[in-house]
Amino acid sequence: MAKDIWAKVLKWWGYNSALFGYEDIFNGTFGYVAHDHKRNQWRAVCWVVCYIIWKNRNAKVFKNKLETVPSLFSEVQVLSYDWISRRCKGHIMDWLQWFSQP
Repeated sequence: MAKDIWAKVLKWWGYNSALFGYEDIFNGTFGYVAHDHKRNQWRAVCWVVCYIIWKNRNAKVFKNKLETVPSLFSEVQVLSYDWISRRCKGHIMDWLQWFSQP
């Protein structure tokens, strides 16, 4: 499930998930990082993905509840927009643009 979420996130940002390892993903070393604010946004998205995966794992272990990959991916999009828009004034896109392609 974690791989599926990462694959959806990479596709959302316009990348093929088969081309990168997790170290490349977290470091942002796959050629995309032209601007510091985009690199910081990407890192925030990575932290959100890890948080969502961890939270879902705990829900499965302690409450026997497991969300679907599409619902978790939607949560990644919403939460990452929220985190970034609160921290990066002036460098965040509008709501609709964020969901189509950051």
